[in-house]
Amino acid sequence: MKFNKRGQFLLLLFFIVPIVVFFIWHNADEQYTPLPYLGTYYADASILEDQAYVDSALGDDYFVLNDSVYENWTLRDFDLTDHTGKKISLKDFEDKIIIGNFFYATCPELCPRMNNNLRLAVEAYKDHPEVVFLSHTVHPEHDSVPVLAEYAKRYNYADDKWYFATGFKHEIYDLAINHYHAAAPSPDGQYDFIHSTMVYVVDKERKLRGYFESRENPQFAKEVKDAIKVLLAEYHQSDKFQSHE
Repeated sequence: MKFNKRGQFLLLLFFIVPIVVFFIWHNADEQYTPLPYLGTYYADASILEDQAYVDSALGDDYFVLNDSVYENWTLRDFDLTDHTGKKISLKDFEDKIIIGNFFYATCPELCPRMNNNLRLAVEAYKDHPEVVFLSHTVHPEHDSVPVLAEYAKRYNYADDKWYFATGFKHEIYDLAINHYHAAAPSPDGQYDFIHSTMVYVVDKERKLRGYFESRENPQFAKEVKDAIKVLLAEYHQSDKFQSHE
């Protein structure tokens, strides 16, 4: 009888322990390495001895890496028009992570390949309210609202999830060169505009937190999806921490 009870107890443990372990593992908070901040070298970290100067010159718009102070790359506000004809600005993306890129509608190869791969990331977060995708045309002379509306049909996503935007050329180029830091010459040399095969991750504070090369990169879609996952986890862990204060 003792053997039977012992055997029953061991058998019970055999079934219960894996279930308990799985439950703990499944409900544990995943740990992520935060995405880095991107920026331009500003000064040696010794400048931090004069914190009043740093606060007046950079405010909160800086980070320290090793022995250097960097000024964050930060997306400024903009005045653009999306493929539905709606005016859009940063106010429309408040409390959202922005995944941005640059394209043009008549691009024969690189842009369709980039956006087709980016669509995999859109698919993964199509129902997530904190993530939006913003594709800027770099050829606004041609890419009017009707052209972009037709272009957007290729990807067939909700208008409030993936925006294809146009506007004044100087506005788009200032964003690309001075804020996304995306400047690159057109690869075919046929047009006088920049072209980039990068996709950029912008956090809710409008700071750049990553960029990913789409050209000849089979891991591109996964890298973008993983970056979004990490950034969302960063915000949610922060929310949990604040709720327990």
